[in-house]
Amino acid sequence: MNRRKGINAILITAPKTGSHMIGYAMGVGTRPTYHMTSSLQYGKYRTIDQVITVLRKWQSGEGGIWTHLPYSDKLWKYLQERFDAWVFALRDPRDRIVSLGHYMDKHTTNQLNLMYDGKRLSQHTWDDRCKYLIVSSKDELAGYFKWVEIPEIYKIRYEDCVDDRRAEFEKLREYFAGKGIDPPPIEQMVKDSHVQHAMSYRRGKYGDWKKELSSENIKLCKEYLNTAMKVFGYEW
Repeated sequence: MNRRKGINAILITAPKTGSHMIGYAMGVGTRPTYHMTSSLQYGKYRTIDQVITVLRKWQSGEGGIWTHLPYSDKLWKYLQERFDAWVFALRDPRDRIVSLGHYMDKHTTNQLNLMYDGKRLSQHTWDDRCKYLIVSSKDELAGYFKWVEIPEIYKIRYEDCVDDRRAEFEKLREYFAGKGIDPPPIEQMVKDSHVQHAMSYRRGKYGDWKKELSSENIKLCKEYLNTAMKVFGYEW
């Protein structure tokens, strides 16, 4: 798919938070930084200075990107200098667990399919897989909390885009226009948001946590993800 290059904006998400749907709608793509900066285990050896070094390789004319970037003061300062607009995607942490769990079956050798007790997550039972993901998500998601507190960053909810993406993308277009960015036409945004990608699947689903998480894992969510629920604006 050819990507437009006129959107000098960055979309920040935690893994499995609607990156493809919203990123495609914005007309921005993923770059090598995506593979460098996930806050999961394979990204922990990448320093903020290394991330910024990679980001500096792109000139403004190349357009924006979407990527997984846990917060740091130094990084935010750089992103303010590099991009004209900043978007952060929100998703119910419980549905994110379900999405990650299914991701393991589809991408059995992907870096997100981490080793746990000597086996990849896809080799564990569904309940054990989700249990690990719930526990590990507590610290992982905490790395993204600060983005929510910054008023300059536009927040967009995955669920709202699924329910009425035209209305949500019109709001996003207004935000871009206010930043001096010529946004893609609304029809193009809606169309592109439906484009499939090798790493995307189960598109447009939410609320599955109610039937796919065991009662024990739902209790575990309340123990480990309660703060994330509050910060991201979701309720039990």
